[in-house]
Amino acid sequence: MGAPNILLTDNAQTEIGVKWTKTSRDNATRQVKTVPHNQNQNNSERKVQDVKRRTIVTLRYAMAPLVFWCYCMYFIVDCLNHSANKELGYRTPMEKLFGHTPDISMFRFHFWEPVWYYEPTAKYPKSNFLPGRFVGIAWDHGDAFTYKIWTTPDNDWTKGCELVRNVVKSRHITEIEPRADYDESSLVFSKAKKKRTQKKRSQESQSKKRTRASEEPNPEGQDTRKRLVTFSDSPKIHSADPGEKGGLEGEQGQEPTTPIQNDSSATAETHNTTINSKRKRDEDTQSDAFTEFNPLDNDEEIEMSSEVK
Repeated sequence: MGAPNILLTDNAQTEIGVKWTKTSRDNATRQVKTVPHNQNQNNSERKVQDVKRRTIVTLRYAMAPLVFWCYCMYFIVDCLNHSANKELGYRTPMEKLFGHTPDISMFRFHFWEPVWYYEPTAKYPKSNFLPGRFVGIAWDHGDAFTYKIWTTPDNDWTKGCELVRNVVKSRHITEIEPRADYDESSLVFSKAKKKRTQKKRSQESQSKKRTRASEEPNPEGQDTRKRLVTFSDSPKIHSADPGEKGGLEGEQGQEPTTPIQNDSSATAETHNTTINSKRKRDEDTQSDAFTEFNPLDNDEEIEMSSEVK
């Protein structure tokens, strides 16, 4: 960086005076002047018009007072310096000047955005977060996250002033001051209400439904519970040994009981018929097998019976 070789001016009196001319000659800078009332001959005039147009649009969208046009113009220039330019090979002016990609994370707020700023000098029990408006980035103070804030006491910007703070967060117009350990008016301690999650709300809804269902009376007095499993009557077992049969008859004199009785008698009879038919087919098959089998392998015939009594 140093003195430019050529300096283009627009015939302003401060740029053609004796002192200006002497400084240009000492630095070997050539002066070039544009024709009066021909701003198109100066390339920088195009950018000046863009900055003015963007400033007016930003003030209208932010609904900021016109007296803050100077703050808004500085902010627009900062945004343009950190935006890629096609004429610079899609590089930002800051990168072209300093040689590295600039950080844009400090652009957290738009112009005239309502914010809360930290006031370390606040006395108890007053809140240490006060409302204000964002008006720009303080590049010459602290770190990159240091901002210029215009205070709005009693929500009136005409009573405010400019401050530089590095603890700033967004706020809504209708939002009250941040929740602290105390309330400024009555010093009543309060706790933030915990947010219910979707799972918690679902569990509460199911619990209410179960409670409502259990409280509803049954006019007919019947059991409305659904039976998922039913058991039919177990078939009686007959023994082939007559002596054993007599001992079991006493025990089988009682009707077998099951934990859950099937409500439908037709279903139970059909099930028992199916079981008895299958058992009879199995017995016939076994009877044929016993008749054809001869363990002694001789001419003596042995009469075998598979009948179960």
